[in-house]
Order: sequence, then C-alpha cells, then structure tokens
Amino acid sequence: VVTLASGLKGRAIIVGFPKISEEAATICSLLNVDIPNYVIHSEDEVVPKLQEISKRDYQVIIGDVVTTRKAKKLGFNTVLFTSGRESVLKSFNDARKIYKVLKKARMEQMIPAAVVEQAERGIVVFDGAFKCVYSNAYFNSIFGGGLDFIKKEWMDSILNGDKFNTVIELDNFAWKVYGNQIKKENKVYIVFLLDRISGYSRDKIPGVAIKNSSTGETLSLLLESGYMKNILEKVDRCKGTNVPIWILGERGTEKDDLAEFLHFGYEAESGSFVTLDCNLISEGDLGRIISNSDILNIDTGTVYFKDIQELSPSSQNLLNEFLDCNGNIASKFIISSLDNLDDIVEKDKFSLSLYYKISPVTLKIPPLRDRIDEMGSLARLFINEYNTFYGKQIVGIRNDALLELKKHKWKGNMLQFRKTIKQIVMFCKNDYIELNDVREALDNMPCGSDMENDSVELNGTLEEIEKNIIQKILKKNQMNQSKAAKKLGISRSTLWRKLQ
Repeated sequence: VVTLASGLKGRAIIVGFPKISEEAATICSLLNVDIPNYVIHSEDEVVPKLQEISKRDYQVIIGDVVTTRKAKKLGFNTVLFTSGRESVLKSFNDARKIYKVLKKARMEQMIPAAVVEQAERGIVVFDGAFKCVYSNAYFNSIFGGGLDFIKKEWMDSILNGDKFNTVIELDNFAWKVYGNQIKKENKVYIVFLLDRISGYSRDKIPGVAIKNSSTGETLSLLLESGYMKNILEKVDRCKGTNVPIWILGERGTEKDDLAEFLHFGYEAESGSFVTLDCNLISEGDLGRIISNSDILNIDTGTVYFKDIQELSPSSQNLLNEFLDCNGNIASKFIISSLDNLDDIVEKDKFSLSLYYKISPVTLKIPPLRDRIDEMGSLARLFINEYNTFYGKQIVGIRNDALLELKKHKWKGNMLQFRKTIKQIVMFCKNDYIELNDVREALDNMPCGSDMENDSVELNGTLEEIEKNIIQKILKKNQMNQSKAAKKLGISRSTLWRKLQ
C-alpha cells in the first residue's frame, strides 16, 4: 500500500489511529519512503484534521476504513491501509461473497440434478466406451441396476447420430425407450429415457408379444433354393416402397420366422417387433393396442398380424376402420395367413376391403413336400443346430435314413420336420443318424396338419400358459364358454375365473 501510494500523483499523507499510524510509519522507514504521518485518537478528530490537511496541499490520504471513507467525501484520493483485524474482516467479507457465488452456482447445478434423480422415468447414461456412468433412482428401483436389455447396437446407432426409439417388454410391462447423445467437456455420452406404457400387461392382453431382437434360430429360408431365392428377390424389389407384406403358407411353413427375418435380419432394424396373434387377441384388446401409438411404435417398429384369418368379423371391421383413418401405418405391417385366404374372402369370411388394404405384396412359402430336394441340406442344418444345443457330435445322416425322411408326408411342414430332427439328435447314440433313429422318431411324432395351431407357447408363467391354452380351446369352440369348459373338464365358473 505504501509503495503504491508513493507512486501516485499528488502529495500523500498518512492519517489514522495510533496502531495504523505506528504500523505505517514502520513500513515507511523500512522502505525508505518519506510520507508524513498524523495520528488521531477519536473519530471526531477525523474531519477537522482532514480539513486542516487540505489547506496544506495534500491530495492523497492513506488511512483506515473510517479515515478513507470521510476523506473521499472531502474530495481526497484515498488508499486503504488495513490493520490485522481489518484484513481479517475484509477476507471474511470476500469469502462471504465467494460463498454466495459458489452457492448460487451449486444450486443451479443441484436443481436439474434433483429433477433427473427424482424423475418418474428411468434414466441411464453410458460413456463412449459403453460403460454405465449414471442411473437415476427410478431406474434402479424398477430394473435393479440390470443393463442386459440395453443393446450395444442401440448405442452404436445413437453414436452414429440416428434417431432412436423402441418398445421393450420387461417383467410383463411395456416400456418406451428413447435414446440420444449429449456432449460434455468434449466427451460424448449416450442417454436412454424409459417410460412405462400405461394400459399394457401380458397378463391382461393375451396374444401380444414385443421383441427387440431375433430369436436367433437357424432360418432355413436362407438356403440356396429356387423357392427361397424367389421370395427374397421379391422382397428386394419391394424395398423402399413402404407397403405391407403378406406372407402365405400352410401351417408350419416358417411364416413367423420369415416375418422376424424381414424386420430384424433383412433390414437390421433396431425398432420393436410387435406380434399380434389373431388366434388369441380379442376385439377389445385389439382396439386397445392399435389405438396406443406407443405400443405400435410405428416410427421404427413393425407390427406382425399372425394368422390374420382368425380375426373375428368385428375385429376385421375395427382394423379396417383404423386403417381408413391411418392408412400410412399399414406400411409397417407384416401379415401372415393360410394360403387359402382367397377362398375365405370369396366365402365372405374375411373383409374384402381390409384384404385389399393390406395385401399389395404377397410372399408364398412353399410346403415342405415341394422342397424334397432340399431335405438333405435342411437335415444337416438342423443337426448342426441341435448338436450345439445338446452337446452332441453327430457328423451326418445315412442315405437310407434321409430317404425315409423324404418319403414322409410332413403335413406339419417345417415345424414338424424341425421337431423330428431335434428328437432324433436328442436320442441318437452314434456318430451318424441311422434308419432306425428316423423310424423311431417318426413313430412317436404327431403328424397332424394342425401341429402349429395346436402348439402352446411355453414362454411365461404357468398362469400365462394356462390362459393361452384356454384361449385356444375357446377359439376352437367359437368362444362358447360352456363347450370350452366341457372340453377342458372344468366348470364354466372355473373357466371364467381362470380368464380373469
């Protein structure tokens, strides 16, 4: 302070209480600076002393807080000389100012952090190396910190700048998932937001399933056969046309596998694949589903109507009216049915108007009896698959055993053939499948053409499986509960209770 004051323009003088004056005089002596020093003993002396000094042509007053404040009012330039106590007070005041600034900044950070942490939606963040760096309380309470359902390909898509949203099914509930990237301090983070879709539960909507990845089963449709080549070439020609695709085929001809392949495998979609099993879904549930845009997820998803010929006339009308108002949505539909649908339409058992809306492109899967030449390749394909599943090392199939397979009628088509090979591999004790292995499996295998329709989905709880069986029996009995109850060997009241 003394050095600074000595360099100012104008004569300087030190005015202060004894302690200040004494400290200032000592410093001046040490620095060899010649600045006069006047001592005051009370605040009342300050103004008179300053007025006296002004007459002596001094322009700069060096003093304590009291002196400099009053000197400013009299027109002096001032330099504050702080004592130990005043330095502490000044430091304390400075600290208070800094604290207020930091507190404000902290509050500005805490408020959004609290909003995120307490949000009624799941929020989870990954860094660029796909490592989870944050998940909020809601996410942890619902998902328990489990991250297996979040797929790497989702994060790859987001890092590539793609718009991402999908629907997933976890613990019988459906969730809408949004993804985007944010940048912080030159680092990229991937953020997922998860909102539970209201009004959806597999317990309440039988016949609805949501997938986000293929089942991974070997798809025999990809074999180098003329039939399958024709199907895939037709799909190639339809790419980019945004039209629904209708898959025709007998029961057991892998219509479901082809539908999944068109969504997951062919276009490598990351969106959801929503299956509506028309064997099971009621008119009321169909209305709830098609009116819920979150479940349909039309932006990036596909809706698959399995066995659409099983829709009741009222459900057909409901879907027809929906498409009248939302015609563009049909482009995200894949439909499957038996290959005799034309006969059903001609007999007025299926809406002609609906048929024309959703059948611009049809793919007909041939029955297995028309693919006898492929049977050797198919058998080896499935042997390899089930070798891995059962830990076997079967290296092939004998010619007479293969001939026996080719002679079979295969009314259940590929579904029946796959199950037969699975059973053969399971019980085979040799390196090669022998004729006796095939005959034993065929003798024990149901061969009805309704295998696919009679099969029961075994994924889910016992209660869910039971409901699926009851729904199938009801369908077969035209939804007549008395007949269905009699068929199941239970009372009508028990049947009603099990459906609740």
